[in-house]
Amino acid sequence: MGNPPEPSVYGHWSIIGRANVDLYNFIEEINEIKVKSLDRAAEFFGIMKRSERVLIPGHRIHEYWDDKNKRELLLKYARDDVVSTYGLAEKLLPFAIQLSSISGLPLDQVGAASVGARVEWMIFYEAVKRGELAPNREERPYETYKGAVVLEPRPGLHENIA
Repeated sequence: MGNPPEPSVYGHWSIIGRANVDLYNFIEEINEIKVKSLDRAAEFFGIMKRSERVLIPGHRIHEYWDDKNKRELLLKYARDDVVSTYGLAEKLLPFAIQLSSISGLPLDQVGAASVGARVEWMIFYEAVKRGELAPNREERPYETYKGAVVLEPRPGLHENIA
């Protein structure tokens, strides 16, 4: 549409007319993936095993570019990344589209939004569909509270502990 990129509500940049969906936002929420990387996410979803792909540490990519004998390996690494990203999109985009549809948040923002923001947007979205107004969120000042006492543990074996 010819418009310049603009910062969006959730801290990323948007281009009007384009939905830039960051799949990493969805990967972050999957607790079973301990190391949040493309190769590990692709393996988790059964797209590509880590043992079957080329793995080059990010800080060494320039070495593969500078050495013409290693460029073929760099090309394979890039292809593996593309296959992994596309496979993750096939797995995650249907979920993202449904989440966007339910919450009323735009597709390019639904992944970055917190769960609370998604629920709030869903309430607003439902209220509009019913022709109702949702009340404004009540902002409350931060309140401190008294914490628990933390005791130093006593070394040794202990019994009858609940």
